[in-house]
Amino acid sequence: THRRLSPRIHAAGRVAGRQHDIQSNGYTHAIELLDPDGELLADRCRLGPTVDNPCCVAGCHVGEDTGHPRLEAPPLYNARMEDLNMVVVDLGNTRARVAVARDVSISDAVSIPTEDFGALTGTILGHRNLLDEGAARPILIASVDEPLGHRLASALKDQLPDDVYIVGDDLPVPVPCDLAPETMTGVDRLLNACAAWSVLQQACIIVDAGTAVTVDFVDGAGVFHGGVIAPGAQMQLDALHRGTDSLPELSFTTPAADPMGKSSSEAMLHGVMYGLQGLVRTTVERYAEFYGAFPQVIATGGDAEAIFKDDALVDRIVPDLTVLGMAVAAKHAMRAAAGDEEPS
Repeated sequence: THRRLSPRIHAAGRVAGRQHDIQSNGYTHAIELLDPDGELLADRCRLGPTVDNPCCVAGCHVGEDTGHPRLEAPPLYNARMEDLNMVVVDLGNTRARVAVARDVSISDAVSIPTEDFGALTGTILGHRNLLDEGAARPILIASVDEPLGHRLASALKDQLPDDVYIVGDDLPVPVPCDLAPETMTGVDRLLNACAAWSVLQQACIIVDAGTAVTVDFVDGAGVFHGGVIAPGAQMQLDALHRGTDSLPELSFTTPAADPMGKSSSEAMLHGVMYGLQGLVRTTVERYAEFYGAFPQVIATGGDAEAIFKDDALVDRIVPDLTVLGMAVAAKHAMRAAAGDEEPS
């Protein structure tokens, strides 16, 4: 496998006895994240906004070296942490992911183009009806497009009696960061790091294959170190079409199994997919050499399955990693509002 490229690193890259599984809970698109003893691993996320363990918030790095005040997590609603019952909305550059979060179980996840605002709000209203009627039904939004996030929040507040919260404005992402001062960091990257660390509790690399492709590193202490950003598959195809006279306009799909494209279209699809696989492989190797261990690699994003489903370098593909990070961040905010009391 590709891991054999670095046998000296691979030997140090696993924590004995700490292999974790992603299991279905019986709902469509539902996942629960368990350790070998069945404990919900997100319950072990205890990262708080302290001087020694600063949180990152959407849009900027908040730590000792930035001079920014820390964002205090407000109470989401008056409920016990095990009663987390909300709609989570992840707004990407081109697609939105809407899901139901009950505790740390994500279910009923669907993708909608962000440009179809009517379909987006309609889907959110439909998901709200899936929640338990006897409890509060808040909506949590995370957006890489800040104006769109605020527009959606305003529209929902006009239509619903429920509280609407925005990650970054109303609650931080509970992951410490080692970044340059004043760095603008996408909320999706921070939420992915939060979710991955809450599951693995060890160093990991997160690949998010969407409009852009990011490859980010979280160390063995749960600290987010940033990573690389590159054009995504569709962006590359669009650039090839716009920048040439004869190459066709294409939508990205997994190319045919034959590694040599027999047409311009197939050659473009192969070139983009192999290029992104090579980018990730090289980046993972560089991170592993720098860190001195070979971390687990998790892939997410709309194109992750198409690009990495047969790539031995990727340990697992988790389509709903970002919305899982939103659920973990919400539980953390509720714990903070309750005075860091343990759920009983």
